[in-house]
Amino acid sequence: MIIYRLTLKMLLFIGIVLASVSSQAEGKDPQAEAKITFANQPNETWQLGSTLRFDSFETFFTHNIAKTRPFFAVAYLFDTRNAHWLSYEETMAIAPKLAPVLVPNDTSHINVSSEQLAAFLNIELPSEPGLIMLYFDSPTLLDTGGQYMMAGSNFEKADSNATKIKNKRALAHQIVTEYPQISHYRIEIPAFGIKPQR
Repeated sequence: MIIYRLTLKMLLFIGIVLASVSSQAEGKDPQAEAKITFANQPNETWQLGSTLRFDSFETFFTHNIAKTRPFFAVAYLFDTRNAHWLSYEETMAIAPKLAPVLVPNDTSHINVSSEQLAAFLNIELPSEPGLIMLYFDSPTLLDTGGQYMMAGSNFEKADSNATKIKNKRALAHQIVTEYPQISHYRIEIPAFGIKPQR
């Protein structure tokens, strides 16, 4: 009798769980709807790269350039001929239209060879040395085909953030194509290795 009651209770519990999961599956996930796929848009011609991990991206900036805070959804110029990471002022002297997608007044000096940079970002550098633009995109979720990671559960805020990210990326692409001498790369930053903030 006791086994019969336990079996009945377990079946009832399983039924409740299955009903709950089924009803959640039918509902809309506001965060999922607000995520944007990483793949190139039809009018974008980025060469794609990846840091493979978020903590690698973070370490690259914080440990290699005097504790500089890492930024994403921004662009940087790098001179592959001289293995030189350009500052904001240097970039403005060469490509002033890029101002809206740069870190304002950035004085970062990253000491990295062209080969090290290419290996870290998983990119193939142009055969002719020169300037490249690296657009570090917003972090992407794991196992989602590269959808943007949106913080918070507020749908309007997540949707607004997704639109801003997409528009900034499109703006960066539009501007850099006005400088045909600059090869342009969009760098994916997977969310793997993110350390929770306390």
